[in-house]
Amino acid sequence: MVISAPPLPTVRVMVVEDHDLVRQAVKDELAKDLSISVVGEAASTIEAIRLVEMLKPDVLLLDIRLPDGTGLEVATAAKSQSPGTKTLVLSAYDDYQYVARVAKLGAAGYLTKSVSGHELVRAIHSVANGWMLFAPGAAPRVKGLLEQRELSPAKGPREGGILTDREQQILRHLATGSRNSDIANAMHITVKTVEAHVKTVFLKLGVRNRTEAVVTAMNSGWIQRVEYGDSPLAGTLAKEF
Repeated sequence: MVISAPPLPTVRVMVVEDHDLVRQAVKDELAKDLSISVVGEAASTIEAIRLVEMLKPDVLLLDIRLPDGTGLEVATAAKSQSPGTKTLVLSAYDDYQYVARVAKLGAAGYLTKSVSGHELVRAIHSVANGWMLFAPGAAPRVKGLLEQRELSPAKGPREGGILTDREQQILRHLATGSRNSDIANAMHITVKTVEAHVKTVFLKLGVRNRTEAVVTAMNSGWIQRVEYGDSPLAGTLAKEF
C-alpha cells in the first residue's frame, strides 16, 4: 500500500503588473514552486479591483504604477473587498511615498524588482505566513513619511511612549502576524488583555495598524532582522526574537 505525502498548502497569488513581459516572467518564476498558484492577473487598476473582489487571493503581488491609476487604489479595494488578502508591493522604483501610503492600508511589505525569482518566492511564502517585508533602507524612510502630517497624524512616540517589556513582547508577536488569540495563548494571558496591550502600543507609537507599528519597531531596533546573506532582501524580514 502506497501512502502519498499530503499536498503542500497552496498559496493563491494574484499578479498585478502592466508590462506583459514582466508579468509573464513573474508568473514563470512562481510556477516553479508547486505550492504557489497564480489564480489571476491584471494590467490595470480597474481590472485588478474587479478580480480581487472575485478571486480573494491569499497574496496580492502589486505593481505600484499602473496606466490608469496607482496600486493605492487596488490596495484600498483589497482591504475592503478581501480583508484576508496580504498585499506585497513589487516595484521598479523606490517609491517610498507610495509605500508609506500602502503601509497605512496594512500592506505586508515592499520589494523592488531587483530581487531574484527565488527571493520573490520566499517573500510570497513569508507574507502568506504573516511576516512583513520591506526593502533594505525602506523601514526608516517609510516611518518618516508615515509621521508626516499629510500621511498620518502620528508624530512619533507620544509622551510616556517608552514601551514596557510586556508591550515590546506583544509588538514582536504582532510582527510575526500572530492573531490576538495566538498571542494570548503564547503569553498565558486573556485575549482582552492582549487587545488592551495592542491599543496601548499603538497609542504610544502614534500608529494606526500593525504594519505602521512594525515599521516603527524595525526602525527603533525593537524587532530583529533576519539576514538573507548577500541577497537584496538581507535584513528586511521582521521576526520575533
